[in-house]
Amino acid sequence: MSDVLFVCTGNICRSAFAAVLLRHLRPDLVVDSAGTHALEGHGVDESVQRQLLIRGVTDLAHSAKSLNERIVRQAEIIFCMENSHMNALQSTFPCSLRKSFLLSYVEFLDEVLSEKNQITPAQTVDILWRQRQNGSTAGGISDPYRQSESVYSAVANALEKHVRVIARSLRVSRLSGSQGTPSLSAATSFPQLKFESHM
Repeated sequence: MSDVLFVCTGNICRSAFAAVLLRHLRPDLVVDSAGTHALEGHGVDESVQRQLLIRGVTDLAHSAKSLNERIVRQAEIIFCMENSHMNALQSTFPCSLRKSFLLSYVEFLDEVLSEKNQITPAQTVDILWRQRQNGSTAGGISDPYRQSESVYSAVANALEKHVRVIARSLRVSRLSGSQGTPSLSAATSFPQLKFESHM
């Protein structure tokens, strides 16, 4: 069972960066990543490694893998980089429909949570699903693969911003019964937001 699953194309750039960074920031979370067309067995892209090292991340262990039903079913919440990943994921694995979102949707969590309030992946799904049902939109994060270092840097900055929201917002669901953090009521009203693509 993973708390968070990140999905991109080759699983060596965007989803790899996000997974490695989130593990660094929150070692208590179970974090996984996969690709729709993964470069099986490859490590983190060299330019992505440099971006992680700049941020103080030294454990770069990673082996790219493809999406499969087991990975998808075991994930509590799934974050995709672009709509193409969402479409591929949801059409192949219908069980992912309610729990998969574009990564940029996490900015909405900043609007409803205080810095000291954390929620489980399941509660996060409820919030983001409701927001999507209300018609909110979000922009994707473009693939930097084989582009300039400046492109890698821009993508890394965008990814880091979203991953840090997850890191400070998510509570480990396996401990949810013992942490004493109040859950969000199903009746809680959340404002509608519109997200603009930053890439």
